[in-house]
Amino acid sequence: RALAADDADGREFVVQGYIDVIAAEGKVARPEEVEKVRRDLDAILSGDGGGVLLCRTEGTVAGYLWYVDVPDGRCPYGPDVYAPKPERYFWCHTVYTAPGFRRRGVARHLYMWLEALARERAGAIWLDVYDNNPTSALLHRSLGFEPVTTVYRRAVERDKLPSVRSFARRVLRAWDDFDDDAFEELLWRALEGDADAVAPFLLAACEGDARAAERVARGLVETLRGAGYIAAADDDDDAGI
Repeated sequence: RALAADDADGREFVVQGYIDVIAAEGKVARPEEVEKVRRDLDAILSGDGGGVLLCRTEGTVAGYLWYVDVPDGRCPYGPDVYAPKPERYFWCHTVYTAPGFRRRGVARHLYMWLEALARERAGAIWLDVYDNNPTSALLHRSLGFEPVTTVYRRAVERDKLPSVRSFARRVLRAWDDFDDDAFEELLWRALEGDADAVAPFLLAACEGDARAAERVARGLVETLRGAGYIAAADDDDDAGI
């Protein structure tokens, strides 16, 4: 049945289920994430396009499916781009089965109910599955879902840049001698891993001591490499895609 807005136990089950789903993806739900889930759940239960289906077994909540009704093609992650034509669809936000009820058909029943709703109001059901959750991929393939696209991600740890700048500020000792253009050129050469090309920019800061400039240049390059800004030597891009 559908989760009612005044079902406090059911709401807490949904929130805990979300936390468990995130854990299954190898991550930890942050407090602010959990709070956002609570707010989104409030919105859904107040009639903001979608709902939560609960599966109960012998009076105990065994699982839930949280879906979003997307009537106008607005898409959380891209079906309006990937779909062959615009369509109204349900987006499956989360499907979850409690540990004691797994492999007992709970998820299948939830999807059966969702499909019954979709036959009345939508043209398709969309969802995403992370690569580190192969069990979910197998389940959805067995239910007739087909993969449409693959989304790639690369983390960029921008928060490390201030530490690199702090390092440069300490070791150059003549920061004010560099205008913006000169420093940007120095930094780009360092990001290329070329300490020899960086050293000439540091001669003045090292009072003309070429060896000292080379040491500082190597230190800057190694700091950037250690922070992940410079790829390892064997990380070339000749292998193709």
